[in-house]
Amino acid sequence: MNKRKLFAFFGVVPLGAFVFVHVITTSTAMSGAARFDRVFARTPVLTSFTMLVVMAPLVAHAVWGLLAAREPRSLHLSAWLPGLRRWSAIVLLAFLVAHIIELPLRGWLGSLSSDAMFDVMSAHMSSTWHALPLVALGYLVGTAATLFHLATALWASFRVSGVLVADRTSALLKWGIIATSAVLFVIAGATIVYLATGTRLLYPAPAFVPDGPPSSCSPKS
Repeated sequence: MNKRKLFAFFGVVPLGAFVFVHVITTSTAMSGAARFDRVFARTPVLTSFTMLVVMAPLVAHAVWGLLAAREPRSLHLSAWLPGLRRWSAIVLLAFLVAHIIELPLRGWLGSLSSDAMFDVMSAHMSSTWHALPLVALGYLVGTAATLFHLATALWASFRVSGVLVADRTSALLKWGIIATSAVLFVIAGATIVYLATGTRLLYPAPAFVPDGPPSSCSPKS
């Protein structure tokens, strides 16, 4: 495996872990603002961790993706998937930039406090244009593009890394990635629907998600 493929492999794996954790922790919104704000309470350590473990691999993977754009067959995917991956990458990039500007960047710059994130997200998700919740729909499409692109990236990374040596192992990993992506989309979709409409489609929040550090904000409904 050449250095570029190894670099991409070790870039996409932490990103996959982050997306998994981010979807689960964001689902705490279905337990109410107080718990959500405690989970996402911002600290210098968390900010530094996000920059190092998330943003750095993300930039590295984006650069690698641009370099590999002319080599779709090297990803060991079905003939129709490389083109779809490129379109999902475009949607993902637009979604990611919009999301970072909307919330994380404002938090890093100090213009949005941690205990206001739930209210801001709810207001944005529930806003409508001609009765259409465009922001919520954008999040659904962006989440689907993110999970699809990440799933195919993980699969391709495992293939080119030489990790998969047996057909059975390959099949189990493929269906494991598909099932995990589907479950994450259901959880993320339920969270988006709750923020947009107040309707709970799932259990309020996974029981294994910690509440996070105590928050000084007063409890919210």
